[in-house]
Amino acid sequence: MNSFFEYFYYRVCNVFFKWDGVAGHRAILALTMIQTLGIVDLLLLIFSIFEGRAALFPYSKALGVSTIGMGFLLMIWNSRIYDGRYSEFDARWKDEPENRKLLKGILVLFVFFAPWIGMFLISKLK
Repeated sequence: MNSFFEYFYYRVCNVFFKWDGVAGHRAILALTMIQTLGIVDLLLLIFSIFEGRAALFPYSKALGVSTIGMGFLLMIWNSRIYDGRYSEFDARWKDEPENRKLLKGILVLFVFFAPWIGMFLISKLK
């Protein structure tokens, strides 16, 4: 799984390389966003199935603050792991075949949008 997050960081960093350079701050934010939303989606799905969404309403402020805190901690964690490692990943994946690069790029886009779609679908559960 760590290899996937490294690849996600690398591909997003490629998109924003002109603005961020090798630091990849936007890539770290995007990675943190998908990790945080993925965890929140899973937790909301579990609670929605077993308890119902109405059971979460009294705790919505606390859950929001907890989510922000979790996102902040993940951002610090991702910064420590990935900050400045673009060159290492570029050396690993720069000669990747075009067809594999395209398929993995589609996977990266899917993973980027999946938590948002999941959040929307979970909100439609009764």
